[in-house]
Amino acid sequence: MISEAKDHRQQSQSLQAGAARVMKRDRVGRIMVVDDQPANLKLMEEILRQEGYTVRSFPRGRLALAVAGEDQPDLILLDITMPEMDGFEVCEHLKSDPKLAPIPVIFLSALSDTNDKVKAFRCGGVDYITKPISIPILRARMAALFDQMAVISALDARKSAAELRLLERTRSMLGSAGDGKSADGRP
Repeated sequence: MISEAKDHRQQSQSLQAGAARVMKRDRVGRIMVVDDQPANLKLMEEILRQEGYTVRSFPRGRLALAVAGEDQPDLILLDITMPEMDGFEVCEHLKSDPKLAPIPVIFLSALSDTNDKVKAFRCGGVDYITKPISIPILRARMAALFDQMAVISALDARKSAAELRLLERTRSMLGSAGDGKSADGRP
């Protein structure tokens, strides 16, 4: 019993150290920017690349959806008012695809009406930033989102480890039940 408690403490400390490493990671990595205005795309590319991100920009929602299906980004920054397919539709398509649904979407839009903001959240957006974009606000919100993603990842890893321990214990108990001994090895 003492040995099991020690093993559990060591595993817990290992998981906490792993979570700390994940949370110290400066950048998640790949960001997709979708906006029909070339000047907005260029500005976002410059800012995000200076921050250390890999950036892929798209002037149309359909093209962004096709590429996201092949090369999933870690985050999508999405304008709303675009020709052919608006940002709401793009987000709805993303969220309806189980493979793409987990990708967080931050809306970047000149629309400031409350109804537009609510619609953005209802269709699957995780945040909404009104244009003109404040770069410090964008950085802060992205950092908060990436911190949340790191915590969720660490919790998922911890849950998986706990499920594995439970499975091993169950197998051990079932295996020892077949030899006429109790789970603690006594006849």
